[in-house]
Amino acid sequence: MNLPEIPDDYSKRDVEDRWLASGAVVLRLPLVYGPHDRQRREGIVLRRIRAGRSTIPVGAGNLLWTRGYVDDLAMGDLAALDHREADGLPVNLGEPQTLPVGFWLQQILDAAESEARLVRVPDSALPADLALTAAPAQHLLVSVARAQQLLGWAPGRPSTASRGVGALAPAAPAHRCALDRRRRRLGRPGSDDERSQ
Repeated sequence: MNLPEIPDDYSKRDVEDRWLASGAVVLRLPLVYGPHDRQRREGIVLRRIRAGRSTIPVGAGNLLWTRGYVDDLAMGDLAALDHREADGLPVNLGEPQTLPVGFWLQQILDAAESEARLVRVPDSALPADLALTAAPAQHLLVSVARAQQLLGWAPGRPSTASRGVGALAPAAPAHRCALDRRRRRLGRPGSDDERSQ
């Protein structure tokens, strides 16, 4: 997939095989998003919003990559501790419905109340951190049926702006402050909060 943070030969299979042989449950996690994401996956959009960009370059944006909201995955971890039916098995966690990456980026823009637009560019013109929006050679989808059946686990609704992109709460005020500064420089009124003071 040619993502800079993931080596092409990356695999956890050797570790998984060792633990599975000892009867452990191996939880396979998807792309994790939500509060306290140290990889700042939503940052590829938020950094550009904070910088005042009105457009964000994207590729096809059609990659399907199973994602999971951090709180849902934590509940899956707890379910694996409480239910022994999955011992000795690999279990995928993630949202059962996967939305294209381009849709997810738009949700981030919407949650941040940004007027920035996603603009299609050739894959060769994409910045490295937006490589995941390029046309994919292969989608990264997994089935979570085993987690649902053996662990009784079910995540919430996929990638909704009201919950999954909730990690944006601290980002939205920073975005609004940047917009207000830009509006003042252009001689336009600031935010509603600023006008009411």
